[in-house]
Amino acid sequence: MVKHRAKDDKEESQIAALRAERDRFVAFAFCAVDILFELDSSFQITFVRGETEALIGLTPDELLGRTIVGIIDEADRDRLVALIQRASAGMRVEMHDLHFPSPDGVSPALSLIGYYLPDLRGRYFIGMRLGAYPPRIACQEGIVRDTESGLFDTETFAGLSAERLREAIEIDTDFKLTLFDLEDLAKFRRRLDPKVRSVLLTQIGELLLNNSLDGDSAGRFSGEQYGLIHEAALDVEDLRDKISDLARYAGTRREGVSVESVTMDLNQKGLAPADSAKALTYTLEKFRSQKSDVLSIDSLKDGFEAVMAETSMRITGARNIVASQAFDIAFQPIVDLDTLKIHHFEALARLNHGGGHESPFEFIRFAEEVGIINDFDLAMCKRVMGWIDKNSKAGKDYSVAINLSGKSMTNQAFVDDLVELTKIHHSLKGQILFELTESASIDNLETVNNVIQGLRQNGMRFCLDDFGSGEAAFHYLRAMDVDMVKIDGIYVREALTTTKDQYFLRAISGLANDLNIDTVAEMVEDENTVGLIRDCGVRFGQGYFFGRPSLDINEFVSGEKESSEIDSAKPWLRLVKEN
Repeated sequence: MVKHRAKDDKEESQIAALRAERDRFVAFAFCAVDILFELDSSFQITFVRGETEALIGLTPDELLGRTIVGIIDEADRDRLVALIQRASAGMRVEMHDLHFPSPDGVSPALSLIGYYLPDLRGRYFIGMRLGAYPPRIACQEGIVRDTESGLFDTETFAGLSAERLREAIEIDTDFKLTLFDLEDLAKFRRRLDPKVRSVLLTQIGELLLNNSLDGDSAGRFSGEQYGLIHEAALDVEDLRDKISDLARYAGTRREGVSVESVTMDLNQKGLAPADSAKALTYTLEKFRSQKSDVLSIDSLKDGFEAVMAETSMRITGARNIVASQAFDIAFQPIVDLDTLKIHHFEALARLNHGGGHESPFEFIRFAEEVGIINDFDLAMCKRVMGWIDKNSKAGKDYSVAINLSGKSMTNQAFVDDLVELTKIHHSLKGQILFELTESASIDNLETVNNVIQGLRQNGMRFCLDDFGSGEAAFHYLRAMDVDMVKIDGIYVREALTTTKDQYFLRAISGLANDLNIDTVAEMVEDENTVGLIRDCGVRFGQGYFFGRPSLDINEFVSGEKESSEIDSAKPWLRLVKEN
């Protein structure tokens, strides 16, 4: 008898502990929600706690045994069913602006968050609260959402979707990208009450998010274009109809909006996962900017896929150029204006076969835009350093400037490879000058400056290229310690015709000189320009007057040493002799 009583006491103690644990978790849940539901596999309410009567006009006892779909507002039912079904896949789901009918009309807008737990008899656990939950990804650096729809802006959508694309390719997931154009939605929304207009944009955003890959892969672009990464099985036509129905309901069922869409496969054959992601990012940016006629809304169906395919081919071509080093090195002299002797050369890439690009400049800009410029910059550094090293061992010492993109300098893998490369060629200290180009903006100047200073301590020099051409030029000069600045040729050209621009040229040169930084002037095309930039305090000059880029560096070296005969193709040599 005592044994049975002890057993009963132990079971009661365990039950009490479980109840206390349950109550504790319920208390935690109520810190975030106002109502808790537990649903069975048919969406029937098996448990409910919270302020149900105040928020939806029904007591917990009145709710038990009813289906949650049957008690919400008719306009929200399809969205809720789709959302709960997606929860069966094991992901957390969210929904905003959910309403319940009540004797007084419609309940205040509620937000829903829920899970599906198969281990607990396949139950759904739903929490609801008055107002909105925080965004799915909030307060994270670089994450920007459209304030009206809650969707990612174009840049964020492109970046995060590209990452999801890369991951999905690696695990062989079948997925699609659908672009939507909501024709005349802007005009339609202007005719709505402001509150209804706000609800409509939020509902469209939620509908897209709830049907997107991982529940958070949708974006809103300029105008009324939207993007959605989703599973291949998604019924896009049905989704398009639901978007139109939302607008029709918002307009008191009198009218909707026309919804056009195009769905495409993002997994481009022949591309590595990372490059497929880069192609997506690049193409979405083209779509957003609408700079190309191919990507106009009228030709969206054919245009996006065409640009995506073209981008993929260009990336493949660029990769092949880097891998096979299908480029040559041309040299252009930079001349000391005091001695009129060559101080160093700039190394310039010349593509052997074009690679589908019109010029090296276009190739480099494309490589920056799709995020593969660091591979090309590293290949260029290897070629040039190897060339300098080979000639040094043959008794020919050359100083050469190598261009580096700002994007490469913010890529840690590139920086590590570059540092290792300079260690291999440590004997070339003083012969290498890196020109940091401003064609791609630099976001983290402090980080880049730390890299620059580390390399300078090891004997490498740095130059800011195209100084003055961009808005950030002086900001860069203030944030980074360098050895030289190359003044953009437009200042030199304009200084030949206006006194005002001569003052600008003198000011740039004077500032650099005060900071103990050497200056190089670009676009030196004739003897008059040599005199002008020298009078303005510029130390070095570069331009066609001193020589066009050449694959044969001996063209400049042998010519500079001539003294008895002046080469008519090199008029600057006359200045050398006269000097």
